[in-house]
Amino acid sequence: MSTELESDRTRSVCILCVDDDPGFVALISKLLERESDQFTTITSTSGPEALDHLQSESIDCVVSDYQMPGMDGLEFLDHVRAEYGDLPFILFTSKGSEEIASEAISRGVTDYLQKGSNTELYEVLANRVQNAVAQYQSQRAQQWLLELAENTDQILFICSHDWSELLYVNSTYEDISGRSITALRTDPTDMVSAVHPDDREQVRDAMETVSAGEPVDLTFRVNPDEQYQRWLRIRGEPIFDDEGAVVRLIGFGTDITEEQRSRQRRERQQQTLVELATDEAVTTGDLETAARRITETSAHVLDVPRVNIWLFEADDDEGTLNCVDHYEKSRDEHSSDKQVTATDYPTYFSALESQRSIAADTAREDPRTAELTDDYLEVHDIGALLDSPVRSEGKMIGAICHEHVGGPREWTEDEIEFVSDVSDIVYRAFRNRERNEYERELERQNERLEEFAAVVSHDLTNPLTVASTSLDMARDSGDEADFERAEEALDRMDDLIDDLLTLARQGQQVEETVPIALDAVAESAWEGVQSDDATLIVDFDAYRITADEARLHQLFENLFSNAIEHGSKRGRTDGSASEPAKTQRESEEGAGVEGVTITVGLLEAEAGFYVADDGPGLPDVERELLFEKGFSTTEGGTGFGLSIVESIASAHGWTVEATDSEAGGARFEIRFGTDNPWSQRADEQRSGE
Repeated sequence: MSTELESDRTRSVCILCVDDDPGFVALISKLLERESDQFTTITSTSGPEALDHLQSESIDCVVSDYQMPGMDGLEFLDHVRAEYGDLPFILFTSKGSEEIASEAISRGVTDYLQKGSNTELYEVLANRVQNAVAQYQSQRAQQWLLELAENTDQILFICSHDWSELLYVNSTYEDISGRSITALRTDPTDMVSAVHPDDREQVRDAMETVSAGEPVDLTFRVNPDEQYQRWLRIRGEPIFDDEGAVVRLIGFGTDITEEQRSRQRRERQQQTLVELATDEAVTTGDLETAARRITETSAHVLDVPRVNIWLFEADDDEGTLNCVDHYEKSRDEHSSDKQVTATDYPTYFSALESQRSIAADTAREDPRTAELTDDYLEVHDIGALLDSPVRSEGKMIGAICHEHVGGPREWTEDEIEFVSDVSDIVYRAFRNRERNEYERELERQNERLEEFAAVVSHDLTNPLTVASTSLDMARDSGDEADFERAEEALDRMDDLIDDLLTLARQGQQVEETVPIALDAVAESAWEGVQSDDATLIVDFDAYRITADEARLHQLFENLFSNAIEHGSKRGRTDGSASEPAKTQRESEEGAGVEGVTITVGLLEAEAGFYVADDGPGLPDVERELLFEKGFSTTEGGTGFGLSIVESIASAHGWTVEATDSEAGGARFEIRFGTDNPWSQRADEQRSGE
């Protein structure tokens, strides 16, 4: 039997007529259809057959005889009530008695009517059918509306025009407002008690407005039991009578808490993105500081305990990522000592490469992140991940990862968008660092060009003038001394040009470094230095650093040459070409020679190395002047030796400082700094390979 609500009041009414007399049931059918065009009838001659019709047809009313063989009218009524509830059922019988009528009423019959020969009786029957069906449909419609009202997540209420009487409110009111319906029935204005104190005035104004006949639409906070954290949107409408007077008020309330929270989250996220994008560390390319601020800010905005940023190593075929910064919110600590290889987790990195972000609500089950379970997720008790790639010109150069500790977490759309935008800011910091490094390198190159031009225009002018003048004098006089003076000036020019070219090359930024043995490079550089009586002591062995070997070789050569030139305890006596410098063993075999001793050693905590001598010491000038281009205390010196040393150190990210040695001579300390933390004993490195 159909239970659909039909709004069209003119629709047909299907009547099931039941009587064991086929002729009489046909007559009833014909007379009822004649009484109303709305009526259609189906006939049946037994209770069981009628039940089959009820099962297969859409019946609006049953008209049944009482006295039928097998199943009488009352038994049939019992079946109808059991299966079809309050479906209209009229007992139309020739055997009438108060006893039967009373029994029928007790069993739930809709109406009772005795048969007769008067044709007006069928008009009465038709009216009773019409009324029974109308009442049944009305009651059913009301029930459906009540069921709908009670099963919606919206508040529905109806009040009198002056808020003096509550006519209806559904149970959702209690769930959202935190106030009882009982209190509302006692006083409909009690709903104001559920409203946040700061919002009550606007609610009272809205109640007056709708009572005056104007619709209202407002949003406010409710539910004191939840510290007024619920947000409710109410739309109120006045109902008018035919004369235009307000007779009732109806209202619809929607819980928009999540919508409001989402809006607030988005506002905070947008503000955060603006602050990060304009942060000085990001705009200036201070990647380390920018990364710390980004991870810390993201952790607080998304309320996650762990955030980290990773970048691929340049020119690394295996796809090694270094952690630029890892932030632990619970301890408020930053670290950057982690490393991971992309080839170890191909599925994860493939997904990261191809998607805007990975929002893994259950990270250990998500196929994109499940392979991280054993090595990472379980180790750190991570239940959900929200990761986004960092791209440069379409290529993934790293990732920013947000890690939720504990169980699963459902990431919202605004959170996913926020993380994608944050990854773009990481790229900006990276790009600005690259750009600034390029600009700084360009500035250094321009400075070297300017210095080169200045030396060419100034320092080379004097020897060039001397050479030219001496040659003119030699042509006139033929004096050998004039030729020698011209030759010395040309040699001076040759030395200046060599040093200038070396300075230009060594000052360029180091692009590639390799692990090399520091002691081996020092001893190799010593072999290229010429001296008759100097001695080299290397105070360590098998110690490796990462550096450009050719430039490190040049650095040692210049420091050794500087020590020999300025630190010898006695000058040359015969004016002949000097012999190759001696190692410590060769010097000991030729005892009695007073030459400078040069020592290469490691700084405390292996933070760098030094080159020291036991000569007369540093000149009495500002130490910074020693590294200025063109500064020299030796007649005929170019003044570029130590400047080249500083340029090589700076190109590696190192610093160099001049100080006094323990023996009273000069000591030059080269410190690696934080940008070159890779130095270690060669045997330690081999054992770790």
